[in-house]
Amino acid sequence: MADKEELTTKMHAEFIGCELSELDLNVMGVIGATRRGILLENALKEYGLTEEEFKANVKRVLTK
Repeated sequence: MADKEELTTKMHAEFIGCELSELDLNVMGVIGATRRGILLENALKEYGLTEEEFKANVKRVLTK
């Protein structure tokens, strides 16, 4: 059985032709990671964001 490959948030944005800032891509990455069950603390670390950066931008990014 072949390994299943997943698109990253950046790959999704490139695929649909969106130009998003790195901050927005990272916020979206954290959202996706937490929806997959990764703890917020770990997702923030993985995407290089502080909790304050995430909270300050999550609503804006979700309404784009």
